Parts: sequence; C-alpha cells; structure tokens
Amino acid sequence: MNIFMTDPCPQISAYNLCDKHVNKMIIECAQMLSTTHRLYDNDYADNLGMYKSTHVNYAPTIWCRESLENYNWVYAHMIYLGEMYELKSGKVHKTIRVLAEALKDAPPNIISKGLTQMAPTMPDEIKVLDMNLYDKYKICLIEKYKEWVSRKVKPQKVEFVLARPDWLV
Repeated sequence: MNIFMTDPCPQISAYNLCDKHVNKMIIECAQMLSTTHRLYDNDYADNLGMYKSTHVNYAPTIWCRESLENYNWVYAHMIYLGEMYELKSGKVHKTIRVLAEALKDAPPNIISKGLTQMAPTMPDEIKVLDMNLYDKYKICLIEKYKEWVSRKVKPQKVEFVLARPDWLV
C-alpha cells in the first residue's frame, strides 16, 4: 500500500500514474481513508460498510490520519483516480460507487494542522537522494516502470489514460 505523491496536487498525482496503478490505488486510498474512520469512529465506519482496518502502522496510512488536510488530500486523490478509471473503462469503479460518499467527510475528531510531510515509502537508495519527495516518487515510478517493461517473463505495458508525464523519459 502506498501513495505515489508525484506532485503536491492530488489531481496531478493521479494523472501521473499509469493505468495499472489507477485501479489499484483507488482501493488503497479507500482502505487508508476507511482505516482512519475505523480508528476515530468504528461505529460510523461499520454502519457505512467501509473497509476493515489495514496497514495501521504503515507510513502512508499514518500520514492519512495525521491531519484533516492529509485525509482530504487522499480523498481528492482517490476521486481523481476514479475519474481516470472512468475515462479508461467507461465505468465507475466499484469502490468509488460504494464508498465515495461515505468517505467524503473526515472523522469529526481528526485535527486540522495543515498538510504534513509524508514519510517516503520507497527503496532506501531513493529515500536518501537529496531532492524533494515528489521527485523521489517520480524516480521510484520510473524504476518500477522500467522493471515492468523489461521483465523476461510476463512483461507489462506502461500506458497512461491521458498523456505520458513529461518527467517519464
């Protein structure tokens, strides 16, 4: 589970992901948001059929619940990913259809303290590079995409719903 934060804007971060990530990341965002609700108000989460808690102590899940603004960033990112999915498939992703409305409002007890710095969840050799978080995630994705297309057994195509990001060379 991860958030590939390639830009401070959740929309641009969503547009920067390949179509394989789009589907997967909608679910992962909803799991992080659901986990936040379960930790703050489990009864509300149960009543609305949210996902069970998962990866509670994982850095992106911790970051999601650290502030109202982080929660809202992840929610917006999920919605933009849903738009990308719909553009590609012509269908509304099931997670968006079932949980978008329930996850729209953050738990009432989450504190507002601005968008906080997310701890990078990536290979150590990328974490230590002297650059901002967004560029580190771009490098992480570049490396991942290179690996996908060069696999000897079952290589994967890297396709984008809109356009290939400028930083992906």
